[in-house]
Amino acid sequence: MPTSPPYLPPLDQLVALGDPTEIGEDWPDYPAMGIAAEHVPELIRMARDRDMLKADAETPEGWAGLHAWRALGQLRAPSAAVPLLRLMVREADEDNDWAMEEIPVVLGMIGPPALEPLQEMLPLLAREDEWSVTAAVGSALVKVAKHFPDTRDAVVAALARQLESARQQDATTNAFLVSNLLSLSAVEAAAVMEAAFAGEEVDEAVVGDWEDVQISLGLRTERSTPRRRIDFGLPKDFLGRQPPRSAPKPPTKTKQQRKAEKAARKRNRKKR
Repeated sequence: MPTSPPYLPPLDQLVALGDPTEIGEDWPDYPAMGIAAEHVPELIRMARDRDMLKADAETPEGWAGLHAWRALGQLRAPSAAVPLLRLMVREADEDNDWAMEEIPVVLGMIGPPALEPLQEMLPLLAREDEWSVTAAVGSALVKVAKHFPDTRDAVVAALARQLESARQQDATTNAFLVSNLLSLSAVEAAAVMEAAFAGEEVDEAVVGDWEDVQISLGLRTERSTPRRRIDFGLPKDFLGRQPPRSAPKPPTKTKQQRKAEKAARKRNRKKR
């Protein structure tokens, strides 16, 4: 049972809203519920409320934090940028997919106040090979740039600067940095991307190879070489061939491999 102090009206409405998938794809209009700038401190408390975050997803309380961070996004609350970024990093360890997907959206809505903390967090996570949450930070930066075009150059510079350290970073981290740059059509960062591919420091399972990237950037119209088969780390006997009857079952794919494949499929869907 929740032990945190109760939330007073109008925030008690968020505790009762429940599963967002039952509400619909569109976010509710939280300001229309009477939620305003004066409620930002309590919204931040609700978004970070561990009792709420750990509550059973079958109960409305389990979704209150999500509604709180959505409301903060609609209010474009500057003071929420750092707490929500820290929440996203924390929830990455809990495999909270909702937080990893939606908090970048919220930070993008908040905009410029989120830019500096995101820029500061990016190298810290990249150096630690925390590629999944690094990807979320990169996604948040892209969303800031798209909501606020005046920030685009600063975002591209931050992403490109991080990719310059490709040799010291995980290949999957580098792939998501490339993907972020592609989302902003960052032709000006082509040389940095090419260098990362030349050093074989980019996970092609996520973003494709250098020719794919050039096509995405409009630097070429078609491939000049066949695309290489992507090896997801399985033994050669299981790459496109039927294993012998006596062979053991393929090893279970790691969480990192599953996420990389999911990201690749998602990117491929966007190309269709």
